[in-house]
Amino acid sequence: MMAPKATASPLLSLPPELRNRVFDFYFSFDPLTAPPPVSRSYLTLTISCRQLYHETRTLAFAATTFRTTLWQLSDLRRKLQAVRPELRPLIKRLEISVGINDFIVQRCSLDGIEFARAGLSGLEELFISFTKEPTSDCRPTYVLSNLEVLLWKTVVTCGNNRLKKIRIVHNDHFQHSIRPLEADIRKRFSLGPHHKWHTLPAFENGQFSLVRKPDAAENGAEILILFGSTINEAEEYQQVHKEKLEVSLC
Repeated sequence: MMAPKATASPLLSLPPELRNRVFDFYFSFDPLTAPPPVSRSYLTLTISCRQLYHETRTLAFAATTFRTTLWQLSDLRRKLQAVRPELRPLIKRLEISVGINDFIVQRCSLDGIEFARAGLSGLEELFISFTKEPTSDCRPTYVLSNLEVLLWKTVVTCGNNRLKKIRIVHNDHFQHSIRPLEADIRKRFSLGPHHKWHTLPAFENGQFSLVRKPDAAENGAEILILFGSTINEAEEYQQVHKEKLEVSLC
């Protein structure tokens, strides 16, 4: 049986301005919602017919959170071979599920994550979810130090110029709060050659920002760092801690 023609679709029979309003609503992004598998993501509508692909691919790629366990440059490049080159810069959000030990054992983590070199030059939001506890021989300060280096190098030295947000969900596998993480990065900026950068704490919201001052050669930049044991705590820090306090007082 032949597939129905695109003109038979009620959606595609709408005037373009109404169709665009439907698309804007459908492709809205909720940071508190765990991303579904790609097979049930926004892309399913986009690939349903040629017209929808041409009209919605940019919106769909921007709204979809792509998920992977890979983060090294060679692995990302190999993974992205399945994506057409012209579509790779449309990917705006990536979630990496990784064990803390993976960042410690692999010394290349100390060079940061080179998304732009891998082809993800349009990446704006990075979500890191830790899936395993550190092994017993990994000192907590060592874990903190590696994470600090990974963060600031990913932001400052790896050419990920579109990056605006990094959310770290540690799933109770990390013993530190966000304060020592910010303090270590702030110290790094003050002692090293990256004097254009500074941190902007907002601990009441469970977050801080990495900020680059603008000058004649470069525009300014601000990358938000969120941190929590769950997605909700990272995204809605004040509300979650208010609810925890209310429960403890009952």
